[in-house]
Amino acid sequence: MKTTTMPLNADLMSSLRAAASEVADTYQIDIGCEPEKVIEAINTHIRELQKTPTADRDPWVDVSIPFGSLWGEQLIRDLGWQWVEAVFDDDVTNKAVGVASPDRSLIIYPMHFVFGCIENNAIVTILLAYNAIKSGDRIPDIPPDSHVNVMERVHHIVPPD
Repeated sequence: MKTTTMPLNADLMSSLRAAASEVADTYQIDIGCEPEKVIEAINTHIRELQKTPTADRDPWVDVSIPFGSLWGEQLIRDLGWQWVEAVFDDDVTNKAVGVASPDRSLIIYPMHFVFGCIENNAIVTILLAYNAIKSGDRIPDIPPDSHVNVMERVHHIVPPD
């Protein structure tokens, strides 16, 4: 699948940052601490939310957008990644918001990943992916502009409790 990316517009950027700030306040996540601690908190909260589904919580609006935004902001803050709009196969109706590495070799679609975890009770690998990227030795060299979705390739050998 061909993927092209472009920067997000200012209004969407502002909305994502507001959602990140709001979820950090709601769940008492200290966004001033190191990004790894914030990402660890996100990972933990998503796992807890999987255990307590409620009918009054919209999985996209109340969980995926805010937690995905906070996650993306940490990748930007720590790794120099950038928010992007990804368009697939040149079809402007087939697009998603993601966070991409500066050379566009890697990309994460944080809101979609969180949504998948909540809706499918999938194993949460947010912290594992961050650690793999941060270590620099767990992801092979990938050519620029490959747009490899990191989250499709990160799996626990032994699933967490």
